[in-house]
Amino acid sequence: MLAPEYQQILRVLVVPEAAGGMRVKQILAGLRWEATPTRVEGVRSRVKRLAARGWVTEVRPNVFVSAMTTESAAAG
Repeated sequence: MLAPEYQQILRVLVVPEAAGGMRVKQILAGLRWEATPTRVEGVRSRVKRLAARGWVTEVRPNVFVSAMTTESAAAG
């Protein structure tokens, strides 16, 4: 089970607008969190952890998509 902050990030990354990938500041906007330097780095580290665990894919440097999105694209 993922911590609530990680679940919130994943919910932002599965919306249709995120299909092409999102940068950390876009994820913050989707979360409706202020983009302070501390928040940006905190979300960046969480998204990188999600990528290391296979929940998220880094399609380009610092551009992330949900692994569920990339799996459905590969299947369809």
